[in-house]
Parts: sequence; C-alpha cells; structure tokens
Amino acid sequence: MALIKLNLFLFFLLAFLFVTIIPTYHSLAVGEFEIFNETVIYYLPHYCIQKIILQEQIVKIFNNNTMLINQTVFLPNISAYMPWTTFIQPINCSDGFFYISPTKLGHNTSSFIFNGTEDGFYVYYNISYAFSSKYIFILYYNSSGIPVKGCDIKYCCGKIGMKAIYVLWKTNLITNESLPTFPGYTQARVINYNFSSLIPTEQASHYILLGIISLGISIIILILIFRPQVKMNDGGKKNFYNTPLFPLLLYTLEKIIVFIVFYLIFGNLFISKMVTNWDAIDYLWIAQYGYINKFLYAFSPLFPFLIRGLTFLTSSYPLSSFILTNIFGYIFVLLVYKYYGFKGSLVLSTFPVFVLYSTIPYSDDIALTFLILSLNLEGWLSSLSLAGAIATFYNLAYTLPSFLLKYRRKIWYFIPPLVVGGIILIAFWIFTGSPLTFFSAEDKYWYAYFTTPWCQAEWILNFYDYFINTFFAPCFHLSPLIYLLRNYAFLAFYITGTILFYKKYKNAFLTLYSSSIILPLFFIHGWPSISLPRLLLPSFPSLLGYVDIIFKRNAYTLIYIIISIFLTFFFTEWQVLAFFA
Repeated sequence: MALIKLNLFLFFLLAFLFVTIIPTYHSLAVGEFEIFNETVIYYLPHYCIQKIILQEQIVKIFNNNTMLINQTVFLPNISAYMPWTTFIQPINCSDGFFYISPTKLGHNTSSFIFNGTEDGFYVYYNISYAFSSKYIFILYYNSSGIPVKGCDIKYCCGKIGMKAIYVLWKTNLITNESLPTFPGYTQARVINYNFSSLIPTEQASHYILLGIISLGISIIILILIFRPQVKMNDGGKKNFYNTPLFPLLLYTLEKIIVFIVFYLIFGNLFISKMVTNWDAIDYLWIAQYGYINKFLYAFSPLFPFLIRGLTFLTSSYPLSSFILTNIFGYIFVLLVYKYYGFKGSLVLSTFPVFVLYSTIPYSDDIALTFLILSLNLEGWLSSLSLAGAIATFYNLAYTLPSFLLKYRRKIWYFIPPLVVGGIILIAFWIFTGSPLTFFSAEDKYWYAYFTTPWCQAEWILNFYDYFINTFFAPCFHLSPLIYLLRNYAFLAFYITGTILFYKKYKNAFLTLYSSSIILPLFFIHGWPSISLPRLLLPSFPSLLGYVDIIFKRNAYTLIYIIISIFLTFFFTEWQVLAFFA
C-alpha cells in the first residue's frame, strides 16, 4: 500500500513539473495575432521619422502545416491604414509571423540565427542583401517564444539608410487579448504603378552601354586605320603616337572597362549604380537637398553646386554629376599633355585609380584640373586655380606651404585661397554654429584625425575588420591586412616616383608639393586611411618620375598599358563589391 502511494505521489509530482516548469509547445490557431509599434527612421536621402502599427493575424491553417497570415499596416501620423495583404508561411517558420516554440528556443530556425541571450531574451538575427544594400534584422524573444522587441537596419553604401525599431504592443498568443480597433482611420490612397514602364528604361540602359562600347570601338578602329605608320617613340616628331589622341584613346578604352564591370554586376541598373556608388551619392544628396545631415559637412560644396547648376539643363541630378566628372576627366588629360607632354599624358591618363574616379561621379578630377592649372599657371591665375582646388577638396589646404616656393615673396597670391577658406569657415559658423564643423564631422562620422602610423595600422586591422564583415559582399571578402599592404604599396610607389622625379627635373617646388600630399597620409586615422590610393591622386607629379622607365623600351610601355587595363578592371570590381578608396 505504501508503495502504491509513493508511486502516485511521484506521478503527480512529475505531472506538476511537466505542466508548470517544462515549456510546452503552443499550437498556433486561427485568430491569433501580434501587433507591433514600429518607429522607422530614414537617414537617407533625407532624415525623417515615421510611426507605424504593424498587425499580423492568422486567418487560416492548412493541412500541409502552412498558414495564411493577414498583414495590415496602420499609419498613426495620418490616421490611415494600408490595404491588407496576405502571405503564406510554414507553421514552424518564424519569417513573417514571428513566433518560435519554447521547445525550439536557443536553436537556429529556418530563417533566423540564434545569437545567445541578452537580459533574459533569446536574440535572433537575419542578414540579407538586395540591390547592393545590406539588411540586418534582430529580434528578442521571451521565454514563451514571443518577440518582445526588434530592430531592422538597412545599410546602403556603408551608411545606415534606414532603421526600424519594433516593440510588441498586443498579442493573444499567451494572454487573452482582443484585436484592437482604429476608429477614424481611413484607407490610404493607393497609387497604382505600372511596372511595365520600367521596360523602356531597361532597354535604354542596354542601348547606352552598347552605344558607349560601339563608339569607343569605332574610334579605336578609325584611328588605327588612318594612323601614320610610325614607331611609338619617333624622336619627338608630331605623329599619332605623339599627340593627345593616343592617351585619349587609351583613357576612353579604360573607361569602357569601368562601364562593363558595372554592367556585369548590376545588369540594367548599372547606370544608376554608377552614379550612386559610395561617396557619389553623398554629392547627389548635397546637390539636391543641401547639407541635411552633419556627416555631409565633410564634403566640399563646389561639386554639388556644379551638379545643381547643370541640372537646370539636364533635369537630372545623377546625369549632371556623371557628365561633369567625365568632362573634367578629359580636360585633365588634355592639360597633362599641354604641360607635361605626350609621355606624361599617357602615364597619367591610363593610371587605373584616376580612370576609375574620373568615371564614377567623384570630385577628384575636378580638383586635379584646378591643381594642374595652379601648378603651371603664373600669378593670379595660379592663385585662383588653387582656391578652386581647395573649394573642391578641403584637404588640399595642406599644400599651401609648398606654394611659398612658387610665389616666393609675392604673398598676396595667397589671398584667393585664404579668402575661400575664410568663407567656408564663416559658412560653417553661420549654418552650424561652429567654424570647425568640418573637423568635428571628420572626427565623429569618419574617425578622421592625425595619429601615428602604428595607430593607423591598428585601426585598419581592427575596426575595418568589423566594417568588412558588416557591409561587404560575401563574394568579395578581403582581409584588412590586404588593405594595409595595399596602402604601403601605393605609398612606396609614390615616394619612389617623387625621388625619381626630383633626380630628373630638380624641381624643388613640385617635389615639395607632392611630398605635402604623401607624407600626411602616413599619419591619418579612420576612413581617409582606407581611401589612400584616391587621396594620393593630387600627387600626380610623382607619377611623372616613372616616364623614363616606362618609355625606355616599347615593350615596357606595352606592359604598363596592359597592367593598367587589368588593374582598372580589378579596382572597379573592388570598388563595386567592397570599397577600394
């Protein structure tokens, strides 16, 4: 008898433990719902906040373990709701209707990865990619398998474009809650869009690419057919190989390579992706909306001003930025030919970094155009050109001391660049309350300040490792060590070129000028240290130091051209899939 009582006691004890302590599986049923308060913060293209109420309800469960979910979005800001939508998902999937059975907590689901616990919540995340943007979705589940809060972050070109914060408001999965009503809410006006209208745009993208390639190939064929039959180095005589035509031809050919890489990666969207690649989109935002975010104050206003001005004719900001960059690229090549001859123009026009950043809408070749004029013109024309260069790229102010060798005792020639600098500081003071906004923006948003070369290397190897794992396409994952070694290779290349340039030309001014570009980059922290190959472009006189080596033999010239073409392809791919400079 005592044994029977003991068995009954153990049975009831186990039953009690199973019901009260051991989590049980909650079987989802029709009518169950989850409602989230959602705050969506849009950072790009302009800052705004939107409040949303997201309601999801199970309306039907099928025999194949799937269920039909009704999703409705309410917009408190305008007291309206969007037409409801439905979707089907497996019962054991937490992709749309966010619920995980307590027995499965702590394990990966079909859509989310378990990432440990935090403050008593089970943390799950999902990473996805769409149209070159990265989405990170994080949810925090309680012990009942219900998501209490969450965050959805969209990264675009290395910056947070959107962040949505979810907080659970109501659910009847565990407690007896009733579905709320929203009196006074009316259906939002729906704009019907015919997606077939995209077909002409897609076709136009194809035609643009085919037109660019066909034009480039046709020019190459015509020039080759009608060129004089002479050697490449013909004693300085005027011929096809000793005019700007050949450098312009090679420059155009490498530009076509940039277009092709973008097309191979993005297809019909290649034009739009070119004009919004990394920093290019920042210039578009400034041109269209002004300095709407403090991190944009790190970008100078001249290029956006030119974009805005040309848009009066083109009616398209992206098209205007694209036209300006490419026109200035050709102008710079012609100016290099004018001041440094055929050999210098060939070396610089085929340099892969210059080709890349004079094709996608960056301001570098505009700054280079002003710089080459300031270095080679005299008097006030040189001074005004230097002012234009600084207005295009603030950091070129570091080169001002080197111009003491050019202007010598005529210090009044420093008035234009100093006036431009003063206007910029006053503008910062008026619009932001501080004349040093540029430096604070560089420090806060771009981690840019002077440090030691060792700290620079530490930042690249540590912080940038996080950046690569967060933003870069999985198919193009490069170790931070690659970036560090790349930097040292470029710095060594430019320093060697500067030495060779001085040995040949004995030009103290251009040597000091180039050094004022190169040396600070050893000590810069943050993003500028990653952009080093591009920031070295103003030191283009250093590249002229290699002219004698490249043109020593025709074979060397051919090898340089082939390497440049290959690197243009590789650097463009690097820029698109990761971040080159």
